[in-house]
Amino acid sequence: IIMRKKLFETVTDCLKTLTDSETGKKVVKHIDLWQTSITESGNEASFPTPAVFIEFLPATWKTLCGNKQTCEVQLRLHIIEYTAENDTQVVLHGFELADRIASLLTEWQLENRSRFLRTESLTNHESEKVKDCMETFKLTI
Repeated sequence: IIMRKKLFETVTDCLKTLTDSETGKKVVKHIDLWQTSITESGNEASFPTPAVFIEFLPATWKTLCGNKQTCEVQLRLHIIEYTAENDTQVVLHGFELADRIASLLTEWQLENRSRFLRTESLTNHESEKVKDCMETFKLTI
């Protein structure tokens, strides 16, 4: 569906605007679609971190009069960082980055004037090396 492509491009454009206030460098080093193998691998990342992966959750469609449809889209951002050991500072940095991304994304307005709403925050504690902070958003289009 073109809708998902457009949302991916919109979120990517938004994330690319996030910069470090001191250096002016982009904060997010890699953006891509989510794959479960990313956190299952015990190896080092094959991409620079911090990275953000976009996961599309099931969309709920409603049909209105005249066969028009609206859709509630949910997407989850996986904010990934790798560390050689169980480093609390890396996890805390991931929390801070997740909040910055959520603030930026919820202020972003789409062409149809819709805005993202954050609905859930999760942390994956299953891996020592992979730090995965997840932020879930919904949007009605």
